[in-house]
Amino acid sequence: MIKLFISVASIFFPWRLKRFIYNRFFHYNIHPSAKIGFSIVNLQYLSMGPNSKIGHLNVIKGLTEVSMAESASIGSLNWIFGFPVNTGSDHFADEIERLPKLVIGEHSAITNRHLIDCTDAVTIGRFATFAGFRSQILTHSISISESRQRSGPVTIGDYTFIG
Repeated sequence: MIKLFISVASIFFPWRLKRFIYNRFFHYNIHPSAKIGFSIVNLQYLSMGPNSKIGHLNVIKGLTEVSMAESASIGSLNWIFGFPVNTGSDHFADEIERLPKLVIGEHSAITNRHLIDCTDAVTIGRFATFAGFRSQILTHSISISESRQRSGPVTIGDYTFIG
């Protein structure tokens, strides 16, 4: 809870101070040339390569990890979420390989106003773009045969455009 409070409070800090707080107290790995706009980023681990950026008014929460390679970007007004592991919930409890994370390859982009469910891993390859308007990636659904929720990873290949 304190981590979320500091994350929300740091939205309005100058970037250098915000990066210092994220790297020092949250143990993130944010390159000096990377930038995060006015967004809520509440993760276990964040890695941002050179010239990567997260735009304004994003909510990124419930993920174990977000990894952004060199010049990767997340635009504005995106909602990126996952169902955390080790919550004690029965949901996805038997899916021991599940890892709620987002991996964005070098020079790849998620544009604006998207919904990305990272209940399981979402990987976006190198030089790929996830675009359009209000596009969605879903990694979980109801299994009718098992009568319960199931998840699976989503991989978007290198040099791909999805919109």
